[in-house]
Amino acid sequence: MARVVFVVNSLAGGGAERAVVNILAQSRAMTDRHDIHLVLLDRETEAYAPPDFVTVHRLDCAGSLIRSIRMLGVTLKALKPAVVVSALSRANVANVVNGAVQRYRTILCEHNYTSGKHKGLSGRIAKLLVRIFYPRADAVIGVSQGIREDLIAHYGVRRERVTAVANPIDVDNIRRNGQAPLGLDIAQPYLLGMGRFASHKNFALLIEAFAQSRFTGSLLLLGQGPEQERLAALAAQLGVADRLAMPGFLSNPFPAVRQASAYILPSNGEGLPTAIIEALVLGTPVISTNCRTGPSEILDDQVDMQVSGVVDAKFGVLVPTEDVAAMALAIDQLTDPTRLADMQSRAASGAARYSFDGPVAEYWRRIEAFV
Repeated sequence: MARVVFVVNSLAGGGAERAVVNILAQSRAMTDRHDIHLVLLDRETEAYAPPDFVTVHRLDCAGSLIRSIRMLGVTLKALKPAVVVSALSRANVANVVNGAVQRYRTILCEHNYTSGKHKGLSGRIAKLLVRIFYPRADAVIGVSQGIREDLIAHYGVRRERVTAVANPIDVDNIRRNGQAPLGLDIAQPYLLGMGRFASHKNFALLIEAFAQSRFTGSLLLLGQGPEQERLAALAAQLGVADRLAMPGFLSNPFPAVRQASAYILPSNGEGLPTAIIEALVLGTPVISTNCRTGPSEILDDQVDMQVSGVVDAKFGVLVPTEDVAAMALAIDQLTDPTRLADMQSRAASGAARYSFDGPVAEYWRRIEAFV
């Protein structure tokens, strides 16, 4: 029986972390042929629970790349895996380094548009690490076509080694969980934003657009992160603090998504923002910045779409990044009942393209090619 190990930084809230758990949760049938393990590099509060048939190893690398390489190496030396599948940049680099030493096969999952995410000195270092180590992996999976093309064009990954596989979406589970009580004290109607409160997610743009718009309801932001205090201060400065709720992450966010007037993604850079797909599944209108990568692929089936102002895509609305006025205008359109009904209808039709089975099967096809 071949041993397959998955590695991720942690199971704190985030799309990549949720994708790893979703893949594992749908892999029970593979336990007949494989001994499946999950290694978490950091000890953080876990927003998602791994399935009980997976053996979990919790390390304490505290966000350090050097500690991650060393401690993962010790763990993998004991486990002697055939294949190690990792997600997120630090776990990916640690995987490749140890794979070169221990001679197991490596599969990297990239959830971010590398060229757009990393800024400043730390960003240049992160991009250098991707350029050095990713081409040395046996296979790379990008969660969108845009990510795949970026890795080929700018980071030396050979075209035949990298494929695009969307994150698995458990449509039935999302819809079932969406029927649960909301469990939040928030006035309706409300707009919803969700994710880590980090600068590149640009929730400041959403707060500014909300303040400028004619929408008279509330703004619900689900998440946490280093920008939280700054965002709260911005809302107070703009006079909308009494209409803003920031309750943290929810173990089941889907009732909040289902009941929102719209799900809004204001980010400057993504990989494949799974929350957009989840909103479509629940029939919730989506307004998103046209950041690289993901939103135009999800909302209009286009990898490199150019937008100006407010653009009606096939399944939602796209606006340029950093354009507060366009975002505010898109929000204004939600106050028209006819327009809102049309956006709900288009959202529901866009959900039909997503499922669990295809992506999970593709992951295991890639894994078993190396066993």
